[in-house]
Order: sequence, then structure tokens, then C-alpha cells
Amino acid sequence: MNIVNREDRFQWFLSIAYGPNNPTFRSDFWDELNYLRLQSPLPWILAGDFTVIRFQDEEKGGSPLTRSMQDFSNFIEDQSLIDLPLQGALFTWSTGQFPDPIMSRIDRFLLSLEWVDKYPNVLQLALTKPTSDHIPLLLDTFDVGWGPPPFRFFTWWFSIDGFLDRLEENFGPLEKKISEVDESLNAFVLIEQARSLTPSEVIEKGKVQAELDKLLVMKEIAKRQQSRQTSIKLGEKNTGFFHSFACASRRANSIMCLKDSDGNFITEREDIKKNIIDFYSNLYNEDFDMRPGMNHDWFSKLSQEEADNLELPFSEEEIWEAVKSLGQERAPGPDGYPLVFFKRCWSFLKVDLIAMMQEFFETRFSLSF
Repeated sequence: MNIVNREDRFQWFLSIAYGPNNPTFRSDFWDELNYLRLQSPLPWILAGDFTVIRFQDEEKGGSPLTRSMQDFSNFIEDQSLIDLPLQGALFTWSTGQFPDPIMSRIDRFLLSLEWVDKYPNVLQLALTKPTSDHIPLLLDTFDVGWGPPPFRFFTWWFSIDGFLDRLEENFGPLEKKISEVDESLNAFVLIEQARSLTPSEVIEKGKVQAELDKLLVMKEIAKRQQSRQTSIKLGEKNTGFFHSFACASRRANSIMCLKDSDGNFITEREDIKKNIIDFYSNLYNEDFDMRPGMNHDWFSKLSQEEADNLELPFSEEEIWEAVKSLGQERAPGPDGYPLVFFKRCWSFLKVDLIAMMQEFFETRFSLSF
């Protein structure tokens, strides 16, 4: 079913599935869904009762790992679908038998990467159970509305030729660059279908293909940094894997509800913001100036020379060793620059960084953000 959203005219493809109860028919079921996906290039939502769980904890009391469960997971991975976590319930179906009903999570939404790109804050919510033995599910594309995202420095920028010499240039969005180069490559493909390419066109096509390959590597690095998953090596084509982690992290970091000091639940965005500000304002506010005392006569004391050395300005070597010892993609603050930026750009950044440290020792300025 092709669907067009009224507000933004976004087009996507919806499929409703009901899986077979007999495990012997499930292989044909996955093949049919694979064929169904080939019928439309649009972003895809596959939803329904699959009559099979994915993980052992998706059945009350646990379940042994079966071939059907493995095939279900393989299908999701082969189609690069996002299996959203379920919020509000552990299971979606129950026999309702008293006193020990069978319960499992056999219903779910599965989303293509393109669909999640369009609605990155999407949630899968369990609603109140009606008379049916299945819990209704809601796919919520809520707008968090917390303001514009902060600046972030992406490490794939270092893959651009001459980047260190052109740091102040304005780089366009990576997806746009990929789309433009992909269109150029498709133009050569269309020509090739009509006639043979000339020698110069073959050379130019090779250059465009090489440029596209480089951009795709940049995209993989960007997705890895967004997901904060660094255990998988680059070059393994795990863009979908990293993308799913980035979306999951974004959803996990979303604040949809808070409980205030009186035990009341807050759901309105502005009320949540105000409650957070008030909480930390009160947390770091003191009503008294009392401080504990300490008898320090029995502590070992530094010599005068050792005490003087503690107040010496940092040397260039000390600062560089500190920078090198930190993780590659960890940002030191809300400015969005990971440590790899300072490492790669040390040759021309060190003057400013050393000057900042020197000013710290001379004026004791605040390093707060």
C-alpha cells in the first residue's frame, strides 16, 4: 500500500503481515516478504503479527532459541530494517488463561532506514489493551522540539583531500554530496546502455566511481561516530548497524515525561524544561556556609621546591601528552569537537591552546561553559 503524508507529501510503502503458525511454512513467508519489498523502492514499514518472537526474553518465562527466531532476525538484518524497542509493555499477545497465561511479543513495527531518516525520533508504544488478546501498538513520530541540535565536528571531514588546509571552508551536507555524485555516475550508466563509452568517458566514470566510494566511506565513519559504537572496524559496510544505534541512542536520550518533587508527572515540553532548570538550580544552591574542619598536622608535607613545581605553567610536552592520552571521538564539552580534532590539528592549534593554559595560570579565568 502506497501512502502519501498530507503535511509534507512524504511517500512510503506500508505492508501488513500475518505470519503462519506452522513453522514449516515460515521459510516461504520470509521469501514472500523479500519479494514484496522488491515491488517498491519507497521507504517501507512492515507491521503485523509475525507469530514468532526474535529473542528468548520476548516470551514470558523465556523461550529456547529456535530456527524460526533465527530466520526472523536474519530477514530483518538482510532487509536492513530497524526493529524499534517496545515502550509501555513487555509482551503484545496473551492467551488470557487464568492463572498463568502464555504471553509473548509477536507483534511489531519494522522500519526501513529511509523511513527512520525521515522520522528519527519515532517511538513504538503499547496502548491500553482492549478486549482483544493483542495489545494495540502506536507508531509515534513525535517532535521533541528542544531546539536546534548543537554543532558537531564529524571525523569523516578528515577524509577530504586538503582538509587541514581548508578548515574554514563551509562543507555541504554529506548526503547531498553522495546524491550529486551518484547522479553523475548514473548518467554514465545511461550513456553506456545506449552506446559504448569513449576512452575519455571511461576514465571520467572511474573518477566518479572512486569519488562515490570515498563518500560512502565518509558516511560509514559519520554513522559510526553518531552511534558511538567503535568496536566494529571501518570498511565492513555496517552503516545500517551504526544508524540503528544512533537512532536508538537518540530515542533513549529523549525526555517525554518527568516526575516533579511532589510526585506529579509532567509531560508538557515547557514544563519539563522549567522543572529541569529548577531542580539543578536548587541542587547547587546552599542555605548555609558551614564547612567541616580537619586536623592536618599528621599529614606528610611537600618540600618548598615540590610545592613550587605544582604551580609551574604546563609545558607544551605535558599538554600534548594529555591530549594524546584521551579517546579519539570523545568531545570535551558542548562545543562538539572530539579529541581527534585537536590531535590532527595540533600543529596549528597548539599555539592557542598553550596560550589558553598560560592565561589560566596568570589570571585563573573560569573554564566553565
